[in-house]
Amino acid sequence: MAKPTKPAADELGVDLRSLDWQRAPGGEGAIEIAFTGPWVLLRTGGDGGHVSVFDHHEWDCFLQGVKAGEFDRAAT
Repeated sequence: MAKPTKPAADELGVDLRSLDWQRAPGGEGAIEIAFTGPWVLLRTGGDGGHVSVFDHHEWDCFLQGVKAGEFDRAAT
């Protein structure tokens, strides 16, 4: 069975402004995440910025990479 196509944020049928966005430390430009159904949403810069959509497997893989230090070089 084929995996369904991942929707863009504006195709989710949810009001992005009403989601419970959780901001990482770092002030303006820090990433924010929100969970809605099977999707994890990530944005930078608050309302109006680009929103990326991940399924929970992709999100878990990303978190494992962060914990393993795969992105440490990008943060310096």
